[in-house]
Amino acid sequence: MKVSIRNGRPAQHVQSSYDGFLMMHRHEDQEHISDVIRGHRPERGVELGTASGGFAALLAATLTPWSGTVLSVDRVQAPEISRRLLSTYPNLALLEADVLWDVLPAIRDVISQPNSFLYTDNGRKMRELELYAPIMGPRALLGTHDYDTEVSADWVEPFLADLGYRPHQHARFEALANKDYWDSLTRWWTRD
Repeated sequence: MKVSIRNGRPAQHVQSSYDGFLMMHRHEDQEHISDVIRGHRPERGVELGTASGGFAALLAATLTPWSGTVLSVDRVQAPEISRRLLSTYPNLALLEADVLWDVLPAIRDVISQPNSFLYTDNGRKMRELELYAPIMGPRALLGTHDYDTEVSADWVEPFLADLGYRPHQHARFEALANKDYWDSLTRWWTRD
């Protein structure tokens, strides 16, 4: 496990994989994340931050049973990883773009639709949430990684509450913390 300091607090970086693709989420978090998504059954969604493809693979596999689609966006998509992802998951699309400059029309077109999700994990969570959380459509599901390390609970909770979002299963993810791994967990919110 690699430890670095962010916002004056230690941030822990762990690696796991899904279907042979690397991700920066703990293995034990994967089932909880999939359960949240299955419970909401979004028709489409966007991941900000493809990286090595593991989380995109998890999302695409989770949405496959009801023919849901996923768009994963990052500034750079590794060609070999992209080929493997696209050949394995026909419901996944990849886009090379900077999501932090302004609202991308391709993202807006997906998340402004009813029953969509957005997962922020591109490295600048506050900016991602400022740009994209306000434009999500009805029955939105919003998730973020690195909660309380890359995005402060003191900032994100009132910001999202002002937009009409409610915490969704926060206690379930808080319960995953332990003496060896106590932060950087995923959090979810919903909005009617």
